[in-house]
Amino acid sequence: MPAFKIADLDCSTGVVTERDATDEEIAERDANREQYETVDGYEHIRSHRNHLLKMSDWATNTSDSPLSEEKTAEWVTYRQALRDYPDQAARVSDLPDWPIQPE
Repeated sequence: MPAFKIADLDCSTGVVTERDATDEEIAERDANREQYETVDGYEHIRSHRNHLLKMSDWATNTSDSPLSEEKTAEWVTYRQALRDYPDQAARVSDLPDWPIQPE
């Protein structure tokens, strides 16, 4: 990945100067990106997935659901796709689009 610029601010004068990132700064950026792609990002993905599951509990977790059997089956399929979603790729950026909620 190409180098990037760092903006340094001298607080006493208010002067901003730009410089090329050092090899260490580039390595740190790359390590942080890898951490997000393989660990931290999946925490966000699972949290969002869990929210979507919670918001769709009504469709399958009540005995008096107003949905037809066909619609209930669509919601069951959707919810299973949500559960399976994080396991579809080893990197966050390789995940497909989120499953589409039934109408």
